[in-house]
Amino acid sequence: MTIKSRVKEFLISINLKKLEFYKLVNVSNGYLDKEGAINSDVLANILTKFPNLNFNWLLFGKGSMLMESQKTPVENCD
Repeated sequence: MTIKSRVKEFLISINLKKLEFYKLVNVSNGYLDKEGAINSDVLANILTKFPNLNFNWLLFGKGSMLMESQKTPVENCD
């Protein structure tokens, strides 16, 4: 699976249309359907606009699609 195909899967999961995505990350219409890799500027825009998107999943297909909430345990203050 490619980065572009994972982006498409993410868009489906959050119910966001491709045209809306293209506007948000400032790329041309059809960008996800064209041949070639995603450049670093576009990747940075994606991760900035969607901070809950798991970087490792997007790039490598590892882990879950969304970042897990990072809860800090409350220490016992007895």
